Amino acid sequence: VRVIGMAGGRLYVAPDAGHMPLYPPGHQSHRNTTRLAYLPTGDGGRPTSGNLRVLPGPRVSVPTRITTATIIGGKVCLGTAQSGVFVHDPAKKQWTACRAKHGVPYVYVRALLGLAGPVALCSGGGRGQCSLYTLDVSTLDVILRRSAPARGYDPPFAAWRHRGRWATAHRSGVTRDTLAAEAKLAPWPATPQGWPRARIVPATTQGDIRGKLAMAVVAGRRFVGLHDGLREIDQDGRTLRVWPTDYIFRVHVRELKLYNTFE
Repeated sequence: VRVIGMAGGRLYVAPDAGHMPLYPPGHQSHRNTTRLAYLPTGDGGRPTSGNLRVLPGPRVSVPTRITTATIIGGKVCLGTAQSGVFVHDPAKKQWTACRAKHGVPYVYVRALLGLAGPVALCSGGGRGQCSLYTLDVSTLDVILRRSAPARGYDPPFAAWRHRGRWATAHRSGVTRDTLAAEAKLAPWPATPQGWPRARIVPATTQGDIRGKLAMAVVAGRRFVGLHDGLREIDQDGRTLRVWPTDYIFRVHVRELKLYNTFE
């Protein structure tokens, strides 16, 4: 299993599989739909029971799959393919589909990042468009913040806030908005040069960046997960430190989570 996080005295986990399908009721493969699980915990986060309890997934109208899962505002949030975001309310014991504004009812959610306040989520599909949205877990509104033409097929896989600005990570590097992202909701105009008023910072100066990567900013330090381990970079993309892995067993760092303490 893969640990999602702690919320409401429960430790939530998900199947550690690359494909976590969700099927609507009545579908011939409904019995194969993904189910999450949780472990009740007591003081200090210690388990009070040795058995995992099943948490049924959200009801969907069309077949889809879970692309990411995390804890936001003390609630379990699931990102899906073409079906947006679902938030679980432990009090009501039900899933709620987040409402999308600006005529974007369905988004392919590639990353969810829990922050104090609005939450960033990325999307990118085959239509040559990469978008950055924010999710308000109190109102369950999804608001389009930025939309820009994709540089080929290079969708964002992570997003974060740094000094009041949005940044998105791609295979080819990092795109950072140099404007106040909260001040304007209008999409970026499409130009032949790509994303205007944005700074492209290489994610690494050496090696091949393949597959799904991860990026996190902890106490002002930037960390990048690669197909062969973990690196720390500066704001210009230069490598500061490398945590190499054994040349026989490569470590694919696909997720970096932020906690109160960095270990």
